[in-house]
Amino acid sequence: MPSPLSGTQMEEQDGGSDDEDRNELFAILQEASSDEEEGDDTQEDEGDDNDINVDVEMEEHTSTTTKFTMNEEESKAQLHSAKEKLNEIREARIEQETRVREASNLFLKQRFEKVLEEIKSQETEQELELRRLESQAYTKS
Repeated sequence: MPSPLSGTQMEEQDGGSDDEDRNELFAILQEASSDEEEGDDTQEDEGDDNDINVDVEMEEHTSTTTKFTMNEEESKAQLHSAKEKLNEIREARIEQETRVREASNLFLKQRFEKVLEEIKSQETEQELELRRLESQAYTKS
């Protein structure tokens, strides 16, 4: 009697798995968020270097101005990062739509459609986040 195939072997035979698709998307999103965190650290470090040569009597005024400038720069960085993340999600959606169209059987097509719905949900959430950040930036300026 032949031995039953493990879950992984079955997934390999049917051309991939939801987990693989999710892991791929998750890796993209993690990369985007780690890039965002690295960018924020760099800007904060640069801002700290600017505060070193401040005169004592002008320190309070300069500090307030620097904080405002850093907040503005931070807002711009967050906006840029949110736009990049949205673009990455959209690219993943387009790729997944292609998988759905090219699915070789109904089972695969259903699995790919399920992942596609998750990606569309993430896209909607990211669009809302981007609008929120844009409205905050607009009200600050």
